[in-house]
Amino acid sequence: MPDQLAETRTRQLEELVENDPSTALYLPLAERLREEGRVEEAIRLCETRRNRPGHGVGDAIVLGRCYLADGRLNQARTAFEAALALDRENVAALKALAGILAHEGRQARAVDLYRAVCRVDPGDLESQSALHQITSGEYADVCPADVVVGQ
Repeated sequence: MPDQLAETRTRQLEELVENDPSTALYLPLAERLREEGRVEEAIRLCETRRNRPGHGVGDAIVLGRCYLADGRLNQARTAFEAALALDRENVAALKALAGILAHEGRQARAVDLYRAVCRVDPGDLESQSALHQITSGEYADVCPADVVVGQ
C-alpha cells in the first residue's frame, strides 16, 4: 500500500509539473524521482527548469543532489556553489560542498565549510563529527563517492 501511495503522489506531481512549466513543484518531484532511482530523469527535469522565473537556492540544491546521486561531482560542486552564492549560510549547500571537497582531498576548504555549518547550526552533530575527523587526521584523504552522496 505505501508503494501505491508513493506512486500515486509521484504521478500527481508529474501531472502538475507538466501542466505548469513555471511551478516550483518540480523540486519535490525531482527529489522523489532521485529517491526512486530515476536520477537521469530528475536531472533532465531540473536542467529544463533552470531558467524558470523564481529560480533560487532550492533549485540549485536539488540539482546538486541529483548530480551527486549520479556521481557527477564537478557539476554537483558547481550547483552547491551557486546555492551558496544566493545564500552563504545554507546548511544543506555548505555540508554537501564540504563533503565533496573533503572527497577531493581539499580538507582545508572543507574544514572552513564545516566550521560555517557549526556556526549556523551548532547542533549539527554530523558536521561536528566530520570536522573532528578531518582536523584530527582520522579522515581518509579521499572518501568513496557514496560517502559524499550520503551527506
